[in-house]
Amino acid sequence: MGLLAGTVCLLVGLLALVPAMYFPLRRRKLLRNGLLAEGRIDRVESTMWVNGNHRKHIAYVRYRTDSGWQSATCSLYGGAVNQAEDFVDEERTTAVLVDPASQRHILLPDLMGAAG
Repeated sequence: MGLLAGTVCLLVGLLALVPAMYFPLRRRKLLRNGLLAEGRIDRVESTMWVNGNHRKHIAYVRYRTDSGWQSATCSLYGGAVNQAEDFVDEERTTAVLVDPASQRHILLPDLMGAAG
């Protein structure tokens, strides 16, 4: 019985560890290989998800590529939400890093310092 419980705990731990490692690796890959574009945050919406003490928000972003305007979403937490709302209110442009393999996967480097 102890061996079974240990095996189950190990499998559950591995299932939690894989996504926890995947997303930071994907972000690093995007920082290293992403294509820089100019964009604009159209709006920021709150979601029902809470991570720690921060509610998850979604930023709706439009950015320009060689093939024209594209749109994507980006998850925001903490201080990045307030900064993104300032970008919307002031209609400022922002840098957008675009994944060359999937143009719907983006990162907003201007908001990375305000994530905490």
